[in-house]
Amino acid sequence: MTSEIENKPSIPIGTHVTTTKSFLSFKIASSSNTLFLPDYQHRIDYLQTQVKFQRTALVCEIEKSKLWQKKSANLEKSLGQLRVENQSLAKQTGIDKVNTSKLNQSLSSIKKRCEQFERSSNKLSRDGQNQKKQNIQLVNENQRIKSDLSQKSTLLTTTERKLRDNEGRVNALAKELEDVKNEAEQKMKFLRLQSNNNEKYLQQVFAQRNSPAALQLLQKRINAPSTKMDPDESIFTLPLPCLQEKVQQIHQSVATMKVSSAIFSKEDATASVSQDACSFGEVEGHLTFAVADGVSTSSRQSEWSKRLVSACIGPEKVRTSRFKNAQIQHKEDGEKLTPLIEGNLAWVWEEKLAKQSDATLLTGYIESDGNARLHRRGDTWAAMKKKNGRKWTIIFPPSAVNGTQAVNSHSPLVFDESIDLSEVSKLLVMTDGVALSDSKFLDELWSKVTGKDPTKLEEFVSRGRQEKTFENDDITILAIDARGFRHN
Repeated sequence: MTSEIENKPSIPIGTHVTTTKSFLSFKIASSSNTLFLPDYQHRIDYLQTQVKFQRTALVCEIEKSKLWQKKSANLEKSLGQLRVENQSLAKQTGIDKVNTSKLNQSLSSIKKRCEQFERSSNKLSRDGQNQKKQNIQLVNENQRIKSDLSQKSTLLTTTERKLRDNEGRVNALAKELEDVKNEAEQKMKFLRLQSNNNEKYLQQVFAQRNSPAALQLLQKRINAPSTKMDPDESIFTLPLPCLQEKVQQIHQSVATMKVSSAIFSKEDATASVSQDACSFGEVEGHLTFAVADGVSTSSRQSEWSKRLVSACIGPEKVRTSRFKNAQIQHKEDGEKLTPLIEGNLAWVWEEKLAKQSDATLLTGYIESDGNARLHRRGDTWAAMKKKNGRKWTIIFPPSAVNGTQAVNSHSPLVFDESIDLSEVSKLLVMTDGVALSDSKFLDELWSKVTGKDPTKLEEFVSRGRQEKTFENDDITILAIDARGFRHN
């Protein structure tokens, strides 16, 4: 019987196996299909099959053992009955000893067979115990293999996920690198184009280096960096085209007087886009000043207002000649600046060359003793305080009607009004953006313009535009303190 449950050799993967076992003249047949199973799974299935075979055989043997035990019990019972009957027969009929001897032999043979059956049953019981131990070992081995397989499967899944993540990062880095390359190429193209344009503009400006308007146009075209005004210069013209502050404010001592100036643009734009301009400087020992407001309906008005105030800084006896030179230069610069204009806008520029430029103007001078002379054409205005005076006096009031006279680039310089003043302590000259003229307002305006914090002046104007004390227009203010001291 032990030869029937010994281990079978390894069966190749993918074959169909049929086995037949015999036990006590009973045949046990089984089959299994091991197609496409891994080797370790095949071993487990094979061992489980063997366990099933042995378990079936063991059950059969146990059942047979129980049957033989039952038969043995029946035989013993029959033997007892036979003994009783034998004794009865011996007493009653005196059966001879030969028959009794045969009967005893038969009984002895039956006992031997019972003993054999009992030994076979004990052996089957021991084999069953061994088979249980082997089955437990196989179950433990199966659990260990499954645990190992689960760990390896988890490790494989983690590795595959990391591999996918790494591939995603590699793809993202490759795309980012490609984007950076494309962006760098675009920037290089833009820089090369800008460099070529700048070179062209620089060549043009070098050829026109005596033209301030050409320099200003170049600065705007190539977005030159913002620069501050040089406080050592004797003449100032505001605003410079590249100054990007909302409020362009400056304080300077000129001819023993303190001059503060400020320029705003409409709608809180930067000061550099203002069409207003102002200038001041020391001429023959006294302070000369001018403010101008370019008329929006004319041509090249911003350029003209800056050229106009520069022409007015000089002795009065040469003002007419300086003004004519400014007109000539304005016309010539218009033609010289044409190559600096972008191609798609050149026709607009050329169309404006023949048109006149207009700007309102207020100019004059003030001496150290407080004597002053002012001239005006167009809607500009001025206010003054005398020495020890408390209230402001309006010298030139703002215009009460729409429209205004202006100085143009095609006609001679003519003033609408002129006035001589004395004992001037404080002087305010302004363009038409200031809409209020009472003394309290002018005192506050003076303190903000002459103050050192431009943000307070900006807040004051912004609030005034909401309250309608300032118009939403370009605003230029000169505050001149003639009390005979200098800045720190």
